[in-house]
Amino acid sequence: MKQNSAAKLAFFELMVVVSNVQGNVGSADNSYVYKKLCTFVGLARNPTAPEAQLPVTPQELTDLETINATLSDPTWLDLFFKDGNDKDDIAEIPTQLKSNPGWSDNWGRWLQAAKLAKADTDKSTMKRFNLQTAAPANAKYIKTFVERALVIVNAKAAALADDITNTKQVTKEDIKKELVAAITGAADGVLTLPIKDNLFATAAAANMQTTCEAKDNTNGAATIGAVFACLCIKGNGQTGDQICDHSGAAIQWEAATGGPQMTDVKALIDGCPAMQDTTVTPELLVNTLRDIYSTISINSGNGYLRTFKTGNCQGHNANGFCVKISGLTSDDDTKFKQLPWVSKIINLSNDIGKVNKHNRAVHLLQAEARQQIAALKVLGRQPALTEFPPAPPTLDRRTQQAEEGKCKPQNTTPTECPTEHCEYDEKATDGNSCKPKPVKENTAETTGNQAGEAAATNRCTAHKDKLACENDKTGDKQNCAWRKGNGGEPEPEKEMCHDSSFLPDKKIAFSVVSAAFVGLVAFENYKDFCLIL
Repeated sequence: MKQNSAAKLAFFELMVVVSNVQGNVGSADNSYVYKKLCTFVGLARNPTAPEAQLPVTPQELTDLETINATLSDPTWLDLFFKDGNDKDDIAEIPTQLKSNPGWSDNWGRWLQAAKLAKADTDKSTMKRFNLQTAAPANAKYIKTFVERALVIVNAKAAALADDITNTKQVTKEDIKKELVAAITGAADGVLTLPIKDNLFATAAAANMQTTCEAKDNTNGAATIGAVFACLCIKGNGQTGDQICDHSGAAIQWEAATGGPQMTDVKALIDGCPAMQDTTVTPELLVNTLRDIYSTISINSGNGYLRTFKTGNCQGHNANGFCVKISGLTSDDDTKFKQLPWVSKIINLSNDIGKVNKHNRAVHLLQAEARQQIAALKVLGRQPALTEFPPAPPTLDRRTQQAEEGKCKPQNTTPTECPTEHCEYDEKATDGNSCKPKPVKENTAETTGNQAGEAAATNRCTAHKDKLACENDKTGDKQNCAWRKGNGGEPEPEKEMCHDSSFLPDKKIAFSVVSAAFVGLVAFENYKDFCLIL
């Protein structure tokens, strides 16, 4: 897995409390760190991988583009094919396409939509959305709606572009390999008897402090297994009780062979409980590291992971069971993050975090596309229409979607938020402080319709019982109906008196269409096939 030594975890940048231990070192002092480190061992045995990376282009967006191509003029689709063969060669892109801004970025998607539309001879995508049964007179309105819906979805995609990337998928095996490498230094992802030369960055010796001390990222306890040995096994020739509650009183670092016995380290690793059905998340990984980091003490310009006494870590109750981290200070956590086992866990956290960030952005894009598809289905159920209400919005309104691509959630400071198109809201609670400036509505075009709708709605909502509601008629026409609310109406789950027409349902589709309209360049000869940026 790719290393990222520059990874910066802000919550590590905290003041470390200096701890001066008095009295004998007891088992409780190091068992806390041992148990925290066991979190990584438990996860390595049978990790539950996070959500798999979602496709960069959601199926819902592909569906909209396929419908758009299916409804286009057949002569337009012919531009994508030559003599019955697909035109994949960039050099063969028609000049008509090149007249559209952004054609080079979108060519792949357009070609894919054209291929899907050509291959879909039985109009299966149209059938899936029940559009094949739509009133023939509404075909042009459906086409226009799809074009404008794509504008909205692609504007959303532009705003999320920095987060939607082809990030490497992190699998269960990837997690096991990275965690095992952090625990024993092995590269195969299997927790077997460790090899001493893999545990420590330098040759293990009888001198416990020298072997464990991390002077830089190439010295000392390079793995969690090595930290176990340094925190939990007595030094050579030392006396006293064991520290982490898992090793017998007799075991200690060996003078002849230098360092701990691997069977003793394996016993400490095996003493960690399994973690069943626990999803490996960045939060779990980094919070565990943070808890471990918070136990470090600072003394004379060096850090000590767990308990030291009289200034050393020689594995004795009267001295200390600890890992000395040379040069670690209370205001700079760099030396801690450079420890090989720590950096591996940070890199794993970052890799999983990128996938999660990508998936969150794709889910937002899917939600936008699904909203458009839901409105499209409503439009497909409407009876024959004689016009496409409401009228196109004003230029100011048409500009909004384009500007949303400039006002990104990633712009987290006032200086990053462009004032020409956006405004910065420091009190925003939705995580997005940089938003498009409010736009002007063409109230003259909508006031008449809104007034009529409001009058009908107020007339019906005035009825408080079902009988009075259903008796409200004009001749044979039923004015009101006792039903649950449709989209946009109050209390949608409660039965009450509403306007009997399908206007609320239509309103879903047409209000989305109106808000979606953006003045993009259409082709002179193929105006009814709008290529969406």
